[in-house]
Amino acid sequence: MRAEAANGLARLTDLFGSRLTRMFVPPWNRIAPQMVDELAGLGYHALSTFTPRAAPLAAPGLAQINTHLDPIAWKDGGGLLNPDTLIAQVVRQLTDRRTGRADNTEPYGILTHHLVHDAAIWDFTDALLIRLIAGPSHLWTTAEPTPGPTQKDTTP
Repeated sequence: MRAEAANGLARLTDLFGSRLTRMFVPPWNRIAPQMVDELAGLGYHALSTFTPRAAPLAAPGLAQINTHLDPIAWKDGGGLLNPDTLIAQVVRQLTDRRTGRADNTEPYGILTHHLVHDAAIWDFTDALLIRLIAGPSHLWTTAEPTPGPTQKDTTP
């Protein structure tokens, strides 16, 4: 796994250079804990899985920036989940952030499974993003690790 992650990052760096966001996104959001500890040493800056994060850092030097909403009805064969269910989930998650039950500093992530999205999923996702961006919000633009107790801020 370690060699595959290193080779993947090297290949993507060759392809995208400085435009690459060095974020590791494991298949099906599953990753062995010992692999998480290896990622920063391999050159990754962030890890993204699913559900609200427990802490800003997944490991020393490795930001944890997750996704929170999956609009696909996987158990029903695909397509868009009931929009009322999705909106209720977003409201619950945003309420948890505002009341301190979840990390309010973590960017809010929406899963996009672009190969299986149909028009209804894209339309819902588009409308939701427009509403969320209308605010109050802050757009996330990088996956640089957040300085924490195990990492010093070296910004000049």
